[in-house]
Amino acid sequence: MTSVAEQLAKIRAEISEAEGRLADLQIRVMDIRVAAAVFRAEYEEKVWPWQEELGRVQQEIEDIRGYSVERPDIPGLPEDYVPVEEQFRRTWRPTAGDKVMEGVVIKPRDTLPPADEASLKRLYRKLALRFHPDLAPNDQTRQRWTEFMSQINDAYAARDAVALQELSDVLAREAAADPGATTETALALVPDEDELTQAQSRLQALQLAIQSVEGELFDVEWAWEMKLKKEVDAARSKGRDLLEEIAADLQARLKEAQRELASLKR
Repeated sequence: MTSVAEQLAKIRAEISEAEGRLADLQIRVMDIRVAAAVFRAEYEEKVWPWQEELGRVQQEIEDIRGYSVERPDIPGLPEDYVPVEEQFRRTWRPTAGDKVMEGVVIKPRDTLPPADEASLKRLYRKLALRFHPDLAPNDQTRQRWTEFMSQINDAYAARDAVALQELSDVLAREAAADPGATTETALALVPDEDELTQAQSRLQALQLAIQSVEGELFDVEWAWEMKLKKEVDAARSKGRDLLEEIAADLQARLKEAQRELASLKR
């Protein structure tokens, strides 16, 4: 029969593996969010002004005609394209669920020395694992850790190692003052059933957290701005600027729409 000590050793090994998996997934999600934010800023600069004006003119045409104009066939835009103004409102502006990017100044990765980037990732990895809300032992702690993770994510997204370290120090003190927030398994010289139960609960919480982050990862990877970014990156590898091409197409369509609008107003 397997002893408690042997069962505990096995579960601890699984916990260690799950912790690494969770932290790596969390970093991947944040890295994609940062990449999306950088791309979104470039898109808004190069494409959005023309897209916005075209949407405004098309709306005027629709109002005069009393029906919708034909969907534009613009290379690079997804097949499920919706009217321009609504599309931007739903996709390109931050939503309540995307507050991690609001007001965050994104620093390009190539401006950070490799050692700084590695150090930043290590610190974020530690904090993301320590304060992931899905690992909180109770609802009150979960609420506090959700706030903690929002601050941690903002600092990581801004590539601010100083702020991240300061948060680490502050949050460590705050967590220490909350005796109900302990997630570490005690290291008893003689393991007992209670310790085994705690370890099993920790492993289950980690597994549920991994499932949650895997779902989040799927969402951010398949967001249509990331799909468009892949197209833009592929075009750049061939010496093309797809965003400039989209902007040019929009400008051409804008001129056509403006001529049509002028003729309708005569």
